[in-house]
Amino acid sequence: MPSNSSWILSILLCLMANLAAATQDDDLSSPRRLAVSDDHRWIAVATEDSTVKIWDAARHELKCTLPLQLPGTAVAFSPNGERLLVGTVGVQENNNQYYLGQLSAWNWQADPPQELWRVETMGHVMGLAVEPNGHWVAANFMYASVAVHELESGRRWRYWQERGNPPSDLAIDYTGKKIATAGQAFIVWEPKLPKDPQPQLEQNEPLDADASKSFISGLTGGAIACVTSRRQSWAVAAGAFSGKTGHANDVAVIDLKNCEIVRVLVTDLDGITCLALSPDEKSVAVGFENGAIRLYDPSTKTLLNQWQLNDIGPVRSLSFLSDNQIAVTGFLGRHVVICDSNSGKVLVKLWGN
Repeated sequence: MPSNSSWILSILLCLMANLAAATQDDDLSSPRRLAVSDDHRWIAVATEDSTVKIWDAARHELKCTLPLQLPGTAVAFSPNGERLLVGTVGVQENNNQYYLGQLSAWNWQADPPQELWRVETMGHVMGLAVEPNGHWVAANFMYASVAVHELESGRRWRYWQERGNPPSDLAIDYTGKKIATAGQAFIVWEPKLPKDPQPQLEQNEPLDADASKSFISGLTGGAIACVTSRRQSWAVAAGAFSGKTGHANDVAVIDLKNCEIVRVLVTDLDGITCLALSPDEKSVAVGFENGAIRLYDPSTKTLLNQWQLNDIGPVRSLSFLSDNQIAVTGFLGRHVVICDSNSGKVLVKLWGN
């Protein structure tokens, strides 16, 4: 019979091993590790030390640090910037067959910052987005599922399985009525959400999905990232859209209303990791595994600029601060920089050596 101390040590070592397994190997390839608030004042990044750091984008000053129980994978601001949603990795506990992650909401501007609610998720949180009016948040998880939670309380409104579509990213269209998920397929969902922003749902009421879905035809392989327009019902996605390959090496503009590919911007780009759309929606930024960034015009397919970031490793997540500036983070959020999108020059390093 082992002693209490050795038993506790065994549990700690087991949890550490599970956590290491969950966080290594390609950083979970989450393209939502960095977020910029809608007013472009704040930058949030989930970093490798199990915290989320938030910077003043203009002054380049660290505003606050949020302590997490698990390493973060995805962040998203509410439309007014007052709340920050955070998703984490999943860990396997007590011989549970599933890896359980966490989704939480923070009043990050409080002193000290306050965690408002926290719920368990079915595995690592991969994609994370907030509805344009700030009523609800959607996230997809490692176990091919999507959940919609009320932003104010964290109550789960809807939950459904994507079945055979392991997720990598998620975005909500400008109307708040469609959710696009990137994974083994690119799917546009129209979940039937409650009209009342504060529905009275019993805790154990089944919420399994009442959601229609449309598969984007022409996808010959997986999709790994997507961003949506803030003005019209279209998206830009990285996936296998050209028909030339089964790998997600293409970037395409997708009509979310008719669920069809409008145009393929570029094909055969190895190692795409993430996408971002500029505020004027005239530039699409594409991040790469080798540290490269390319800018394309989504209307004309023109390559506007390209540059290499040699010091941050893979580009894991990026977002525009303005039409001319981009915030970028690398592997596990170890580096955070702001780049000039016209010259490619690094203007400031917010985090990392």
